Amino acid sequence: ELNHQMAMDELITTEANYVHNLQLCIFDIHHHLQKKQLPEIDLEGLFSNIDDILQVSKRLLKGLEASVNQGQEQLFHISTLFQELKAEMENVYKIYCGDYDQALFLLDIYSKEPRLQKEIMETLTTTVPHTGATNLSFFLVMPVQRITKYPLLLQKIVENTSDTDSAYGALQAAATAMTDVNANINEYKRRKEIADKYNKA
Repeated sequence: ELNHQMAMDELITTEANYVHNLQLCIFDIHHHLQKKQLPEIDLEGLFSNIDDILQVSKRLLKGLEASVNQGQEQLFHISTLFQELKAEMENVYKIYCGDYDQALFLLDIYSKEPRLQKEIMETLTTTVPHTGATNLSFFLVMPVQRITKYPLLLQKIVENTSDTDSAYGALQAAATAMTDVNANINEYKRRKEIADKYNKA
């Protein structure tokens, strides 16, 4: 029972932290860089559709937090939430993860330009000094990592749920749904890489 609660708490707490970091990335870092008006820095290329990621994550967090006082119904609520958001999560994360390599490529270019590197560092130390982030990739990698965590976090809840529990099947389905989302994202990225290579040729 204790492990079960811990597994659920971990899902909700880490989601709250994640949403907080996305907000820092968009409302502090991105806006600060925007104000600098540096035409050489491709903000769209760096941040992709991170706004969409935040929107879906906020809805997920709201649903997770609403499930807390639902007692026995909590597991059903969490399972349904992931099933309902599955298609949207897949769509927004596909785009973000598909663009991520390009964002890293851009960061690499900017890191070789002392003036641009200085501007980016100045933004980080001004807006998010408490994070200790010395590179923009500290934030940009978060969605890429987070989407892979959902199947694991849900699987952990499944493992700590009795298979006689009425919500067991629904939880398993939610974990499988998130595993499928990740498989589809990887397939999308693979195809995109092939297409990009082909277009360059």
